[in-house]
Amino acid sequence: MSNKTKQPTPQRLKEAAERGDIPKSQSFSLSMTMLAWWMLIPLASTVLLRWVAPFIDDVVSLRVMDDQLASRSSLLEFVGMSLAVPCSVALLLALSLGFIQSKGRTARKRTVFDLKRINPASGIKQLFSPQKLINTGISIVKGLMIGAACFRVGQDLLAALSSMSINHVSWRAAFSAALIDGWKASGFAVLGCVGIGACDLLIQHKLWIRRNRMSDDEIKREYKEQEGSPEVKSARRRLHRELSS
Repeated sequence: MSNKTKQPTPQRLKEAAERGDIPKSQSFSLSMTMLAWWMLIPLASTVLLRWVAPFIDDVVSLRVMDDQLASRSSLLEFVGMSLAVPCSVALLLALSLGFIQSKGRTARKRTVFDLKRINPASGIKQLFSPQKLINTGISIVKGLMIGAACFRVGQDLLAALSSMSINHVSWRAAFSAALIDGWKASGFAVLGCVGIGACDLLIQHKLWIRRNRMSDDEIKREYKEQEGSPEVKSARRRLHRELSS
């Protein structure tokens, strides 16, 4: 049997997608989610600051201690709204990006139980696969970039807090200044992650094509199977009738 050096046919790629072998990049999905959040921060910061300001004023002035029931309800409302919005956006982005990368293809064969999936040898082999090594390297680089951005944001917040007592600046002005500086600093990390995610998406697609390469014998066998298929024969006869009429 010859080596598998030929490009895969559409039928082979379709069968691979049905097995669950789809070129998807988690790094790309995560980076696009980060980019969406980064772009939404300037639009939402004004509304968020206006909504959070009364609660923070009560906490800073210690008025929140006067009415414990009201303070608890305000805290629960603040936490609930803070979690509901990002969770909804993250869920929507995850579903849409997954659908775009898979092009709507579903892995129907993955729903069938298969003992090969729980084979330890297969799991160890996948652990040291090129895809896992690439994902590990990408995760390390992204972690360093995000860590540097978080360090810069932390420095800006500490500087803003110190300026409140020294320069008698209100917490709103200090928070706004720190938010702007942090947004600019995090932008470099976000754009870097987007570039890494785009490269990873291309790499995953190339690895997917490479995994599904075919030999000359496999291409000939698939051609014979399609030639003998009733659907192909029916389509050929229909095309012949249309050309004859």
